[in-house]
This record gives sequence, C-alpha cells and structure tokens, in this order.
Amino acid sequence: MNVLELFTPILDGKRQELHNVTILEGDALMRVTGIRATIETEDGSRYKVIGRACSLPNCHCDAEITKR
Repeated sequence: MNVLELFTPILDGKRQELHNVTILEGDALMRVTGIRATIETEDGSRYKVIGRACSLPNCHCDAEITKR
C-alpha cells in the first residue's frame, strides 16, 4: 500500500485537502477519466477516486472522490 502525504480531490463540489491518504487499490494519481483507485483517509473513511478532466484541453489530471 502507498500513502499520499497530500491529496486534493473534489468531494461534493468542494476541493478537499486530505493528508496521509492510504491507497488501498489502484493508482490515485493516474491521469485518466473513470474509477482510478480506492483510498482510506486518516479517520478510516473509504472513497472511490474518479478521474476527471481539468480545464486544459485533453487533460485528465483532476480527481473527484465518492464515499464507498
């Protein structure tokens, strides 16, 4: 398992600043759209990481999370 010291995905339309996120499966930093990973936050909450396009043409570097 990998740990991200800082991860800033979107949750319910708002940018989050999450620290010490554990990647349970997948690759949360992969630059593609669709489901990329499952993560766990410091408080034990689990989320799906979904790749999203950013404001640049053909760039998919942003991420959104949804509660699992």
